[in-house]
Amino acid sequence: MLLWQGQAVSQIGSQAFLIAVMYWTMETSGSASTMGILMALQTIPLIVLGPISGTIADWFRRKHILIYTDLICGVSVLSLSLALLVFSDQLTVVIGWIYTTALVLGICKALFEPAVTAAIPDIVPEASVAAANSMRMFSGQSATILGQALGGFLYPLIGAPFLLLLDGISYFASALSESFIRLPYQPPETSTQSQKSLGAFRSDVREGFRFVFGLTGAGHVLVTAAVVNTLVTPVIVLLPFHVDAYMSSSAAWYGLLLGALSGGSILGYLCVSTGLIRPEWRAWILSVSFVCAPGLLGILGHVSNALVGVVVMAASGLFAGMINIFVLTLFQISSPKNMRGRVMSFVIMVTGSAAPVGMLIGGILGDVLDQNTPLIFGLCGGFAGVASLIGACFPAYRTFLSR
Repeated sequence: MLLWQGQAVSQIGSQAFLIAVMYWTMETSGSASTMGILMALQTIPLIVLGPISGTIADWFRRKHILIYTDLICGVSVLSLSLALLVFSDQLTVVIGWIYTTALVLGICKALFEPAVTAAIPDIVPEASVAAANSMRMFSGQSATILGQALGGFLYPLIGAPFLLLLDGISYFASALSESFIRLPYQPPETSTQSQKSLGAFRSDVREGFRFVFGLTGAGHVLVTAAVVNTLVTPVIVLLPFHVDAYMSSSAAWYGLLLGALSGGSILGYLCVSTGLIRPEWRAWILSVSFVCAPGLLGILGHVSNALVGVVVMAASGLFAGMINIFVLTLFQISSPKNMRGRVMSFVIMVTGSAAPVGMLIGGILGDVLDQNTPLIFGLCGGFAGVASLIGACFPAYRTFLSR
């Protein structure tokens, strides 16, 4: 409960950051490339820190990692809020500050995610891990819907600086809640001398890599997820332009579209946590979900009615939600406790590593093709669906999903 409520408050604030920064950047610069770079900076640390963040989560107290990263995020966002007020007429300064804040948030997320996903099985029994993951994501996505809806409506009323102020405060509230969590700590099985050794650190990193690649079909699933993430990120980058130009709608509808994606994900989480999906069906359902989730985003490019767009986004979120819970749980329960942080950081790194490339490509394509979102969305969704079909053709891929 402490983890859920802290993350819920923080997630509401994070969506305020997303709405404020994305729309402020679009209105001020009008550049899709600038928005692509902004989003890429938040995911690049997953690549750079991915190999070591999991080892950090295994070597140090995960509870402390959660608290300190939230505090750093809070200070960073509050500084950006102040910068927007003080340097509102200096575009170059503010854009640079936004980039710096996005990078700091990305670094903190790269450290936070392996720690929190590795901590879940330490809090609940193994039989409840999938349900706990579902409830954590349910809490986060519910807060996401609320935050995106509120952000979309509040942005024109109070402006970006005050939305960022709310975000900064939410991180401090999350850190306070996390400070009361009772999380067991198991020191690494090394001596004090070897623990301080860089060689031992590198050895632990390599051990995590070898374990993941040793799981039958795990590599196939991770590669497919990475390709799909790369191809769908341009849709997220260019969504504000699609809402503004093709749907002729406001920031409020942008928030509702993102909220619909999160709402669909919640339905996916509920399908998993309530046991509606029988184990023998799982591999085939997930294979279909890998095709439908990006395919529906491709269809979105040809939807000009915002209300219909909400339905399409919700359906895409439903399939994505089932993928996220099942794949996350499969890796968690397949990993030894003292190696779980390394395994989860590697999973997060691989699945998110190509996203910055997709974001940059999306921004460049947006400018080169004059924000032709129907064409770009259709190509990205179509190719992602084909990549998922190819992955499902490998028996090892289906074997891992049915573990």
